[in-house]
Amino acid sequence: MDIFEKKQIAEKCIKKYKKEKGDKYINTLFVAIHSDDSVQESMDDSVLEMAEKFMLIHSYRELAVTNYYTWYDIDFVEDNGSVLRDQFDSNFRVYISFLGQYSCKVIYFVFDLIDSTLYFVFDETDTTLYFESYPCEMQKIWNLYLQCKECKTEKEMQLLCELVKKDSKINVLKLDVEEQNFVKLFLEQQNKQYEQILDEIKRMFESTKNPVDKYGANSSVQNNAHQKQISLQMSKCCYIDLGLPSGTLWSIDFERDVDEIQYFSYCQVENLNIPTKEQWDELVEKCEWRYDNDDDVFMALGPNGNILTFAKTEYKSFKNSISFPNKAGTYFWLKNDNADNSAVIFHNGTTCDFFKSTREMFSGYKLPIRLVQ
Repeated sequence: MDIFEKKQIAEKCIKKYKKEKGDKYINTLFVAIHSDDSVQESMDDSVLEMAEKFMLIHSYRELAVTNYYTWYDIDFVEDNGSVLRDQFDSNFRVYISFLGQYSCKVIYFVFDLIDSTLYFVFDETDTTLYFESYPCEMQKIWNLYLQCKECKTEKEMQLLCELVKKDSKINVLKLDVEEQNFVKLFLEQQNKQYEQILDEIKRMFESTKNPVDKYGANSSVQNNAHQKQISLQMSKCCYIDLGLPSGTLWSIDFERDVDEIQYFSYCQVENLNIPTKEQWDELVEKCEWRYDNDDDVFMALGPNGNILTFAKTEYKSFKNSISFPNKAGTYFWLKNDNADNSAVIFHNGTTCDFFKSTREMFSGYKLPIRLVQ
C-alpha cells in the first residue's frame, strides 16, 4: 500500500467508527508497524507513511452506571489492506477493556489456541478526553505476537505465556519495592524536618531577647488595606535543600499560626522571600513528583533525595470565604507582578493524574505562602 491508500483506509475506518458512536466519539490514535517490526504511535496520520501495517485505536465516551468513562476499539489493518476489529488474526485477539473498575484500562492479548489471556496495564485514568496523553505500549504486544507466531507447538506457546506472566509479576514486585523505599525515605525526611523544627523552637524559648530576622524586627508585614500587622512565624521557619541547580532552599511548610495555615493578599507578602516563577518552574522540572493518597499531600523528590511536601490548601476571596472548599489542590503566591503570580498543584482523585502549573490570581484574594532562601 502507498501512503495515499493507507490514509484512505484509515479515513474510511474512522468515518465508519464515527458513524457507529456518533457524539460519543473522541479521537483515534495511529499506531504504525514498520517493516523492521518497530512500532510508532501518533495522533497524526503522517506516521503511516512508512508503515507496513498499522492499527487505529479509537476512543469514545460512554456512561457506565453513574459516571462517564473512556472506552476503546482497535482496528488492525494488514499489509494487504484488510481490516480486523480487535484481533491480529483468527488465533490472536487484542482489545482494550477495564480491569476491576471502569477507570482502570488494560490491553488484553488473547491466545485462542491455548485459551490463555495476558494483559498489560497502561496509564489511563479517565480524567481526560485525550488519549494521546496516555500512549499505550503496543510495541510489547506486537513483539509478543511475533514470538507466539514462531512457536511450533502449543507447549512452546504455554511456556512463553508463563514466562511473560512471571516477568509481569517480577515487574510488579519491583514497583512495590520502589514504593516502599520511597515511603521509607519520606518518613526519614519527615523525622529530620520535625527535629529541625523542635531545635528551632528550643532556641526560641532559650533566647532572652526578641528574635530578629531578615524580614524585620517583629517578623511582620503591613496590610495596606487595613493597616493591620500580620504576624509570621519566621523564627520557626526551617528550610530544606533539595539539590536544585540554583541552590534554592524551600521552607518545609506553609506559614502557619500554630497549626492553621495562614492566608495573605499579594500586597501583604510581595516584599517577602516568596518563590519566583522561575524558582517554581525549577522545582517542577528538576524534581520527581508523587501524590500520597494516605497523607493527602503532594511530594517533590529532589535530585539529592530529600523530599518536600505540599499540603492541600484553598484560596479565599470575599470576607475570607473559601473559594475552593473541596481541597482538590494546592495554591500559594509567587513573586511575579506581570502575569502568573500563583503556583497551582491540582489532582482529580488519582495518584497518577495531577498537574503542576501557574495561574494569574487576583491580588486581593488570600493565598498561603511558602518561603525560599
